[in-house]
Amino acid sequence: MAEHDGPFDLVLRDVQMPVMDGIAATRAIRGLGGAAGLVPIVAVTAFAPPSDRDRCLSAGMDGFLTKPVDPDALFAVLDRLTGISASTAALR
Repeated sequence: MAEHDGPFDLVLRDVQMPVMDGIAATRAIRGLGGAAGLVPIVAVTAFAPPSDRDRCLSAGMDGFLTKPVDPDALFAVLDRLTGISASTAALR
């Protein structure tokens, strides 16, 4: 999807997925180059030891959220990476 259906403002990427996990998917997206390869990617995971966060960021992800997702944390990441704040999102 990142290659053919974009551009996207941001990708929320589950880390623990079958077939291609979030780390592999992030590396594949980053390898696309151009605008598709530059999309902000945020890890979303229920398994969150500090080493997992570091692994995600080292793979090229731009943010890290744990499940259940705290709305304030989500909007902080959205604001930081896209400029979309909670008040802006409410207007959309």
